[in-house]
Amino acid sequence: MIIEDIMYVEASGSYCHLIMKDQTKHLISKRISMFEEVLSDQSNFFRGHKSYIINLK
Repeated sequence: MIIEDIMYVEASGSYCHLIMKDQTKHLISKRISMFEEVLSDQSNFFRGHKSYIINLK
């Protein structure tokens, strides 16, 4: 899995769904705040809502 292939991250309680460019969906048992920390180094990700982080590309 490559970070650039993530289209968006959707929060679902204590879990997150990673939606990829190829439309696959991965369920991860981490909170969205963890993804926000990891993806903050990537300038093309933006948290526009409490439940979503989107890839601006």
